[in-house]
Amino acid sequence: MTGEDSKYFFQCIHAGFAQKRKFLISNLQKGLHIPRKKLEDAFERLSIPLITRAQELSVDQWKELTYTLVTYL
Repeated sequence: MTGEDSKYFFQCIHAGFAQKRKFLISNLQKGLHIPRKKLEDAFERLSIPLITRAQELSVDQWKELTYTLVTYL
């Protein structure tokens, strides 16, 4: 992971945990300003249910999600 990638990784985590009682997709949409449709596509690609909360992802899933958001969006 490059310095820029790790910076975005921590931005994703920060946005994901911003409001822990909300679903992850909503937090990422609000915190990273990514259109919901693009987030839905990323979640589908990684088989992450749309009703997932930030604390339910493993570190490896967070890495995959960040990579997907950087690469495909």
